[in-house]
Parts: sequence; structure tokens; C-alpha cells
Amino acid sequence: MDEGILRIYQLPFDAVFDDDVSAAMIARCQQQGIPLTVNRYINPEYGQEFERVRGDGRFSGFILYETAGFLKFDEDGGCRLSNDTVAEVCQMMKDD
Repeated sequence: MDEGILRIYQLPFDAVFDDDVSAAMIARCQQQGIPLTVNRYINPEYGQEFERVRGDGRFSGFILYETAGFLKFDEDGGCRLSNDTVAEVCQMMKDD
């Protein structure tokens, strides 16, 4: 395995940090030296969630999900962000 991905769907975001299954996965990935990324749907707290994941040394990435919800093609064949919340997180990533 080259990477682990924590996907939080029906659970609150804190489950990334508090859930027994998440804790076991985090520990196993750390023991094996496997990078671990968090996958999270766009929501009003996206920026705060990104900061929390970025500030936690156990994680190596944060997946912006779902691409079809925030990336749109224009008539010239280019792409643009169509979601202000995602744009904010992208700017945070660039500023890091």
C-alpha cells in the first residue's frame, strides 16, 4: 500500500480524531510509514477542517472533494473554481 485515505461521510468531522476505527488506521499507517490523507466533502467549515488536518502531523494531505462540485470548464476550454469555500482552502494551501 502506498497511501491511506480517511473518508468521513456520515460521521462528524471530529471522528477523524476521535473514532476508534480512525485511530487504529492512523496508528497502523504510522507504524508502516504509510502517508495518510483526509478526504472531506465541501462544507461551510471546510477552511477550519483543512487547518486542523494540516496542523496535525499525522496527516500528509487533504483531498478537495468532490471536484465536479467546484471545478467548471469555461467556453474557451479552461477551468475555473466555482466555489468560494474551496477557493479559500486553495489559497490557504498556496500560502503554506
